[in-house]
Amino acid sequence: MSALLLLVLASAGWQRPIEVAQPGRVAVTIDGPLYAEARVDLADLRVVDDQGRLVPFLIERTTSITPTPLQPALLNREFEKGRSESVTLDFGGATKKYALQLSLSGDNFRRHVRVEASDDARAWSTLTDDAYVFAVPGIPPSRFETVRFPENDRRYLRVRVDYAEAETRRVEIQSVLGLAGTQRVASTRILKPRLTRIEDPERHETQLVLDLGVRAQPFEEIRLETDAPSFFRATIVEARRDSSPAQPGQTPEPVRWVRLGDAAVYRYTEHGRVREQLGIMLKGRERAVRVRLRNRDDQPLPITGASVVVPVERLLFEAQAGRGYRLQYGDATRGAPSFDLTRTAGDPAAWGVAASVAGLGPARPLAPGQDTRPWTERHPRLLWIGLVAVVGALGSITWGALRSAE
Repeated sequence: MSALLLLVLASAGWQRPIEVAQPGRVAVTIDGPLYAEARVDLADLRVVDDQGRLVPFLIERTTSITPTPLQPALLNREFEKGRSESVTLDFGGATKKYALQLSLSGDNFRRHVRVEASDDARAWSTLTDDAYVFAVPGIPPSRFETVRFPENDRRYLRVRVDYAEAETRRVEIQSVLGLAGTQRVASTRILKPRLTRIEDPERHETQLVLDLGVRAQPFEEIRLETDAPSFFRATIVEARRDSSPAQPGQTPEPVRWVRLGDAAVYRYTEHGRVREQLGIMLKGRERAVRVRLRNRDDQPLPITGASVVVPVERLLFEAQAGRGYRLQYGDATRGAPSFDLTRTAGDPAAWGVAASVAGLGPARPLAPGQDTRPWTERHPRLLWIGLVAVVGALGSITWGALRSAE
């Protein structure tokens, strides 16, 4: 009986009191313990008052923006033999964009890229002059040809790709896409992960395993720390996928690593100015990530540390005077709730500007009697049995009617 009770409690989830200081709009910061037990998409979160009623809420969260591709016209291709290749992009009018996706010839290069902007294709201003694109052969090969810059709406962009050292074959800018999409700047904090360094001489790699502390921890950027004065390394970033527990007598499956993306880190001095990129811009929700530094024939970099930029996500709702509130979560069977507030409030960040800060108390198991889900959610099997019975009854009535008509 006790084992059954524990199973029921575990399946019911968890609850934490919400410490509201004053009525009105309040904001609850989603913390590590909540990420560890809630669904990855946070669809199981519920706010309940002291009368057991569901309270409408919003989640101010970071989202992975799906880029919208823009196809510009490619004009005025030019090249300086053995030095650079350039092309002008015409987007047809004022169009917001934050990056370019290049497609270049070659499969083994590191090339410097400069991007300029103009409204009339005569007067130009610089958007970025220290971007790099690269391709590194190997197993697997790495390729990174996205160039980011401050979001702008200029009609024309001019892209210049410099040849890599010792390159003799002409570089071809085969195609270019602009990338558009609203980029909201969310509040962030710095997380210091537990760092494990592994040298893999067979692959000519340094592997950095970063433990973010809890399952489904969101992150937006990985920053490496090194004292090396000059370097350029391609990187592959992967997420750990733990295998299911092995059954008695079975051999446990090895841990799998799933590729999240490629990037480059570098530091060099040009004309007396140090240019560097030690941040890897990549979004995800993971417990552990691995950064593979492709050393090739160079000595491993002296990595002195790493940090991770994580977003501050908040839950927002209206608190009434004299009411108590608690947050429920941890039931994987729950789907996302649907409130009018999500359609009437607009942008959660704007809605929560004036919200006061509320805290979260300690977590406690949610007893079955405290489950506030609708009856249909709490008893899905009975619902399906009832539906099957109704369908069967209707079928019998229809069959009887047809027989009578004959």
